[in-house]
Amino acid sequence: SNDAGGGIHRSRARSGDSVYATGTLGDGVLALAAMGLESHLGAALEFSASELNSADHQYLRAAYFQPEPRVDLGQRAVSLVSAGIDVSDGLLGDLGHIAHASGLAARVDLSALPVSSVAQKALSPAGQQRAAMLGGDDYELCLTVAPDKALALEQLAAELQVPLTRIGKMEAGSGVHCADHRGRPVSFPVSSYQHFAGES
Repeated sequence: SNDAGGGIHRSRARSGDSVYATGTLGDGVLALAAMGLESHLGAALEFSASELNSADHQYLRAAYFQPEPRVDLGQRAVSLVSAGIDVSDGLLGDLGHIAHASGLAARVDLSALPVSSVAQKALSPAGQQRAAMLGGDDYELCLTVAPDKALALEQLAAELQVPLTRIGKMEAGSGVHCADHRGRPVSFPVSSYQHFAGES
């Protein structure tokens, strides 16, 4: 099971909860592209290798080979969050597990997704969103929290020096619904981006 931190469940999100992500999303799949390796996103990343310098390559290799799982935050947030999951297969699918298990829909504001400055240099805006939503291998957490506990969660993350970004909310319905900065729906053709079968 990839329930975050062991003590956090997937199935207890409530309508009105805020959805948060730790760190930055999409660096794992960007690292593969930067190393010249094939990923399940392929050309959909719209990756521009010429934009990256050696420090950027170092950052990406570290993100891929020496990720820092958010163990402390996951353990200490158990009493605050309603649900959570490790982002291992991509935010779209992993947040989808929380939505499904909780009997709710998740709404994601794509303009709020935390992406690294390296991703902003090397990927088109659409590629950044695809990397963040579909990339996987990021070792970050996706957490849902009731509005009255959100500040406490933000303070805990700040104390632990873990970047934490509010990216959306849970609501009645089903599935994961993504919108751009103007609120227009954006869909991801998930079927063409299936994770390598059996390896995840």
